[in-house]
Amino acid sequence: MKKVLMMLLVLVMGISVLWPVSVMAWEDPICSQLDPIADADAYIAAGCGGGGGQTVFDKVPGAVMAVFSIAGIIAAGVIIFGGVRYSISQGDPGKVKKAKDTIMYAIIGLIVTLLAFAITAFVLGGIQ
Repeated sequence: MKKVLMMLLVLVMGISVLWPVSVMAWEDPICSQLDPIADADAYIAAGCGGGGGQTVFDKVPGAVMAVFSIAGIIAAGVIIFGGVRYSISQGDPGKVKKAKDTIMYAIIGLIVTLLAFAITAFVLGGIQ
């Protein structure tokens, strides 16, 4: 069980590190259609160049939302996993306790994730 949780933690941390890189590499479809030389005024007006583009703070909320979404999905999966463990425990007190602990810790993790999302949304809303 500890190995599975560690693998999930490493997966979430890896995605959270790599996600901003993929968000930064995203190309705006409007900017890719405009020629920066021929349509210079339209290019700058669309926010594609001339200092009018998106900053890091414009892209952070999307990356943060993705990380929290992934954490919520993982927490829901662990709750389901705990429910399956509970249903196949066959009344063994040790297995029942482990299953209940798994469900309880997953719910605590989900609550912490929701609170972290609310705090982050509040802070990012204050920055923008």
